[in-house]
Amino acid sequence: MSSFNKYPHVFSPIKLGTMTLKNRIQFAPMICALETPKGEITQEYIDWIAQQARTGASLITIGGTSIDHETGDDFESEIDVTTDMNVVGLKRLADEAHYRGAKISIELVHAGRGAMPRLLKDGVAISSSVFPATGGPEGVGNTHIREMNYSDIEHICNRYADIAERMARCEFDAIMLHCAHGNLIAQFMSPSFNHRTDWYGGSFENRMRFPLQIMKAVRDRVGRKLNIDMRISGDELIEGGLKVEEMIEFVKLAQQYVDSVHVSVGLVIEADYFYYSMPPYYHPHCHNVKYAEAFKKCPDIHIPVTTVGSITTVAEAEEILASGKADMVAMARPLMAEPDLLKNAYAGKEDQSRPCLRCYECASAVAHQLHCAVNPTCGRETQYRVLPKVDEKKKCVVIGGGPSGMLAAQVLSKRGHEVVLFEKEQELGQKLYEISNLSFKSDMRPDSEVVNLFSDLIPEVYVIGDAASVGNMRHATASAFIPAVEC
Repeated sequence: MSSFNKYPHVFSPIKLGTMTLKNRIQFAPMICALETPKGEITQEYIDWIAQQARTGASLITIGGTSIDHETGDDFESEIDVTTDMNVVGLKRLADEAHYRGAKISIELVHAGRGAMPRLLKDGVAISSSVFPATGGPEGVGNTHIREMNYSDIEHICNRYADIAERMARCEFDAIMLHCAHGNLIAQFMSPSFNHRTDWYGGSFENRMRFPLQIMKAVRDRVGRKLNIDMRISGDELIEGGLKVEEMIEFVKLAQQYVDSVHVSVGLVIEADYFYYSMPPYYHPHCHNVKYAEAFKKCPDIHIPVTTVGSITTVAEAEEILASGKADMVAMARPLMAEPDLLKNAYAGKEDQSRPCLRCYECASAVAHQLHCAVNPTCGRETQYRVLPKVDEKKKCVVIGGGPSGMLAAQVLSKRGHEVVLFEKEQELGQKLYEISNLSFKSDMRPDSEVVNLFSDLIPEVYVIGDAASVGNMRHATASAFIPAVEC
C-alpha cells in the first residue's frame, strides 16, 4: 500500500473482476447531454471522457443509458447503445479513457414506470405492476403503465445481454447494471411497486427472479470479457420499500454473476426521495456511507463495495476507505468542479483545489448541456481545453470582487494581461456572505476554501467606494469566464 502521502488507501490499486484499477476513485455516472439528438457520439463527448480520465479517476462510468427506446427512455440526453451504428463512436470513447490510464464502464438502465411518455413508442410505460409515478426530475415519470408479461420480460433480458455484448466489442472494461433508484429492475425487487401474483412477485425469491435472470443472461453472453458492476439502493427509504437487510440477501445471490456492488439510496422518480440519490448542499456529507458499510461488514459478501453521495474531498474518501466502510469511493460533482482534485491531493496541494458547492447546477444536464457553477470549462472541454497566452498584453480592469469578478481576474492574469480588481467592500466574496448565513449552506461560506482559493490567486485588489456588485452566484463564474477568455 502506498504510504508516501496522506491518502495511502485512496491511491492504492484494487482488483474488480478481471480489471485492476490504479486507485479507489470511480467517476460516478453523470449525464452530460453532449451527444446528438439521435444519441450519436460527438467530439464534445469524446473530449468530456478525456477530461474525466485526466482527473486521475481509475474507473469512468458513463451515466444512465437506455437499453430500450420503445419502452424505457427517461430523458433525451442518452447515448444510443442499442444499435451497431454507434460502435465506432463508442470505441473512440474507450480509446480516450484507456489512453489516459482509466478503465471505462457504462450505466445501463430501463426506467420502467419512470419513462418519459413523450419519448416512448406509444406513450405507455411497462413495469412490474401498475403504479403511476409521482414524479422526480421534470418530465420523468409516467401515469400510463401496463404490467409486463412474460414476453416483455424475455425481451428486456435479451436487450441487456445484446448491449453488454456490444459494449464488450467496443472494448469497454465493464458495464453497470442500474438496479437502483426505482428503475425497472428495482421495481421488480421492491415490495412497494411489485404486487404480482406470478413467479415474479410476492416472495423475496420471486421478486429477485427478474434481476437475477438479467444478470445471468449478461454473464452467459459475455463470459469474463466484460466486468459487471451493479448499482443498488441500499435502502429505498420509502415506507414498504426495499430495506438494507433484504438488499444484503439479494447481493449474496447476485455476486455469483456480478463483480462489484455500488450502493446508493433513494428513488429518482418519487419526488420526496429523489434528493437522497443526488444530495444537495443541505444534506450532510457522506450520508450514504452507512448503507455501504452494512454490505462491506457482511461476511458473506465477497465482492468489492462502492459508496457514493456527497463525498466531496479526498480526505473524506480516505477516512471511508481506511475505516473499512467501503472498498471504492464514487464521486462526480467534486471532479467536475475541480478536475485536479486527485492530482492536488496526491501532491499535497489540497488547498489549491476548488471545492464543489453541491449546488445542483450540473443536474440540469438532464435537459441541457452539462455545466458547473464554479468550473465554467466543464462541458466546454472542446472549446476551452487550453487557455492560450495573449499576443498583446493589456491592462484590464475588473469591477466587482464577487465570484464572477475573481474568476475573470484569474483568467485574464493567466492569459498574460495586467489585471486590477476593484471591490467596494473590505473583503472579497460579495453575495457569498449573504447566501451562506443559513446553517445548511456551510459549503458556500466565504470563510471556507471558496473565497480563499480565488483571492489567493488575484494579482491586485483595490478597495473603492462605488464599484459595481455581482448578482447571481450560480451563473457568475461562467458568465465571467467566457468574456475573460475572449479578451
